[in-house]
Amino acid sequence: MTLATDQSRYRPGARVSLTLVIRTDATYAFNPCGRLVEREVDGAWRPVEEPGRICTMAAWLLEPRATRTATTELPAALDAGRYRLLVALTREGSTPPAERLQAVSAPFAVAP
Repeated sequence: MTLATDQSRYRPGARVSLTLVIRTDATYAFNPCGRLVEREVDGAWRPVEEPGRICTMAAWLLEPRATRTATTELPAALDAGRYRLLVALTREGSTPPAERLQAVSAPFAVAP
């Protein structure tokens, strides 16, 4: 599974186009609004806190061997640096506990 962003550089608060590609025969559910933003600090990835962020409970489906594109927004108060996005996915139709995956984008730069 891959997660790609549409650019390698963004401004704080920018819209980001995410493209998820799956190469398996399984269907996965995800919510692009619920993505996680991480910042690289001293060689380690740390989550960016987004207090007050609200997302609907909508589930998007990613069919087997398919590609799906969605948009999200970066937090408006990001400092300059290297970031990446993570999207959690849950395999549909699997018996509990459901298989969970995390798609991770390549790092990108944020600068004013």
